[in-house]
Amino acid sequence: MMRVAFTGARVSELSNEPPPLFSHVAHVNVQHDAEFFCFFSFSVRNANARSHLSTFLVAFSRNMLAMLDRIYSSLLNRRLRSSHAVAAAAAAQRATGDDARQLKAAGFGAQTMKQVGFSASELASAGYKAPKLKKAGFDAFSLRAAGFDARKLKATGFKVAALQTAGFTASELAAAHFKATQLKAAGFDARSLRDAGFGAAELRIAGADAAEMEAAGYSIELLVIAGFSPRQLLAAGLTGDAINATFNRALGTAKDWTLPQNARSSLPSASRRTLKLYYANDPSAGYRR
Repeated sequence: MMRVAFTGARVSELSNEPPPLFSHVAHVNVQHDAEFFCFFSFSVRNANARSHLSTFLVAFSRNMLAMLDRIYSSLLNRRLRSSHAVAAAAAAQRATGDDARQLKAAGFGAQTMKQVGFSASELASAGYKAPKLKKAGFDAFSLRAAGFDARKLKATGFKVAALQTAGFTASELAAAHFKATQLKAAGFDARSLRDAGFGAAELRIAGADAAEMEAAGYSIELLVIAGFSPRQLLAAGLTGDAINATFNRALGTAKDWTLPQNARSSLPSASRRTLKLYYANDPSAGYRR
């Protein structure tokens, strides 16, 4: 952000085309940002000059923006020259045999070190942290190769899609506390999420249907616990006998649960009781609700 102020400036100093009856500006404030927008605040002493204000603003803006453009270009070129000089100094010091750790001790930043050819692994070994390396332009793949785990890269700001592209598995991303919804949206299949330790209810919330969950290895009991109805299980390819056996065992009934009139009857109770039976049969199952 750049601010320029003129106080008591004459119009002829600001514009080559001063409008009539507008020979003096009492106060001008100009605020300028990187996109070259200007915001003006004028106080005029001559009330008759207000009708000519728009004409003045056009000429003023043209000249002021040209001036600010020259100032910005000058500052940018100076910064680039400084950056090139720093990189040249780092390259010269590296050519003498200094390693990344020595150049870091000399005060060179991660971006300069990347410019002169150091890898993410070399910089990580020298003590540069993941946020600095990400800011320097290294991607998640490079940082994973440098030894940073999914949890560290998540904290650095990488999203699940970038971490998946970098080669992290669903299990690694689950350990970094990404949710099943995030992993499924990134393209991981139901089997990968099951192997990562997510429960059937979590996959259902993430958008997985009964068919893909059954194909991924979830038992009919777990699908019932997750809240799928008999009709949904039937559509997923499970047999009516298996569905009825599960629901009747849970509810102590002898119904055909695949019939439309029974499809949703006592579904919450079936889910709760199936869960109770599931733990009774295998207390170490470790089911994640």
